[in-house]
Amino acid sequence: MKGKSKWSLFLALVFVMSVFLSACSGGGGNEGSSGTNTGDGGEGTTEEGTDEGTTDEGSKLADEQVMHLSFASEPPSLDITQATDTTSSAVLTRIKAGLMYDNGPDILPDLAKGEPEVSDDLTVYTYHIRDNAVWENGEPVTAKDFVWAWHYQLTPSTKAKYSFIFASANIKNAAKILDKDSDMYGKVDKLGVKAVDEKTLQITLEKPTSYFNYLMSFPPFFPLNKKFVTSHKDKYGQSPDTLLANGPYKLEKWDHGSGMTLVKNDKYWDAENVSIDKATYKIVKEAKTALKLYKTGQLEYTGISGDKVPQFKNGKDFHTVLSNCVFYAKLNQKTVPAFKNQKVRKAIWLSIDRKQAVNVLMNNGSVVANYVVPQQFDKGPDGKWFHAEGGPADIKAYPHSNDEKAKQLWKQAKEELGIDTLEVEYLTTDGSFASKMAEYYVAQVNQNLEGFKFKIKKVTWETYLELDNKGDYEYGAGSGWCPDYKDPTTFLDLFAKGNPQNTMGYKDAKFNEMMDKVHSLGAEPQKRWEMMQKAEAYLVNDAAFIPTYQDGSAVLLKTYVEGTVLSGDGLRYRHAKVMQH
Repeated sequence: MKGKSKWSLFLALVFVMSVFLSACSGGGGNEGSSGTNTGDGGEGTTEEGTDEGTTDEGSKLADEQVMHLSFASEPPSLDITQATDTTSSAVLTRIKAGLMYDNGPDILPDLAKGEPEVSDDLTVYTYHIRDNAVWENGEPVTAKDFVWAWHYQLTPSTKAKYSFIFASANIKNAAKILDKDSDMYGKVDKLGVKAVDEKTLQITLEKPTSYFNYLMSFPPFFPLNKKFVTSHKDKYGQSPDTLLANGPYKLEKWDHGSGMTLVKNDKYWDAENVSIDKATYKIVKEAKTALKLYKTGQLEYTGISGDKVPQFKNGKDFHTVLSNCVFYAKLNQKTVPAFKNQKVRKAIWLSIDRKQAVNVLMNNGSVVANYVVPQQFDKGPDGKWFHAEGGPADIKAYPHSNDEKAKQLWKQAKEELGIDTLEVEYLTTDGSFASKMAEYYVAQVNQNLEGFKFKIKKVTWETYLELDNKGDYEYGAGSGWCPDYKDPTTFLDLFAKGNPQNTMGYKDAKFNEMMDKVHSLGAEPQKRWEMMQKAEAYLVNDAAFIPTYQDGSAVLLKTYVEGTVLSGDGLRYRHAKVMQH
């Protein structure tokens, strides 16, 4: 997610300023996610208090179980066919529910009665839907709601932003249905999904897919109520009246530009175990404003900028969290032909001192990124992290900053291109942190590369996503990705042929061949793992993109809020308790 769609929604640190470009996740993350105010993140079970309404220490529950949070920007869309960012995902995963949900360490049944039945060849998944799974209007959630939702997203006229995820999930015929050159294009009835009966959903895959069950917690795979969606047409998802919840919360109020309110959905199948009754969200762009609101008791949770860390780091309400979101810049080869030259791309890569940015400007738990698959994100069949020291994807071997090498490559590139100067528009977002980082990166590149000039353009996060999705930019510096599912392909596929998130026109036959091999090795997990490591190493050394940092956040959480979980997937509060204070 930009930051899971995916959402990455699905989800990954869904600190709400990041994008879910799915992970939760359109074009990328919000560069302003670090050092700014953050709201809550992914859904999941958290530690609860006692049945008597007190903690083990004897504290009493507050009369109102309300969380006051913030967004740094407006959720661009609450339509699961259009949402691509973590801000939207943070709301969608509260008001919507799928077959499974991500509670952090595990994927647990949500609308499904239990784990799916899986065929011996690992290609057929059968889910049984809970009898008490209903929409907020009381209508039952049925297997047909899933079938229609998936068909709807693959219908060409819907223009669903995450339609590609169905092919990534290897659902039978999804890739062909999405391929304009295929005789199966648009024939959604050929998709490998069917309603066996009202409460039984069966999905057929083209090959074993280890992360398939995880994907069922991702918003694009959520059900939709056909009658409700079609009755509201293009207004669906734009207001409380045009949204139909089936998750733990429902949208009570949405004041566009200022905030929204979620309230507990009493029709949710597990409502009795949802502790927080209401969550209010303010839209607060400036970190200093959010901090003021926190200090005056108007927010229970906020991110803080790196320069504020020394002031708060010894407090009991201070925490740092490293997410699975990686931020990077996109070099659009369609609008800037010079970016097709590898030396130009490498010169920019080597001009940036990432350590200075992370240690001084951020100072919030973020780490330097010279990769696209996050550190400590996933382990292979051998039990080792993807970036195994000394292995095919040893990040120590990946390039870092090197001013002299950058100047040398830039000089060679100018000779090859027959140019003396190059002016490029540096597109970023309008948050205070994004502005600070833009000035830092631009100054370094402009200083190191004689004749190269970045010109900064700041837009709102919503506008940034629109421009990114259309490919209407030159250097997209606000991009990032949070994983849609726990597998390195959720990052690597971003740069592959045909992926709609690859809006920068990057095309490399060798990389595409590697990824084709990855997707053909489902039955040979170790070979598949090693091929993914080689693919990332190739992508990095080709400087297909300009990575900057793996997102970390320094956050403040009121000590009177108990039972939350802070993790790389965000703040989980569904089962939290607000104590008297």
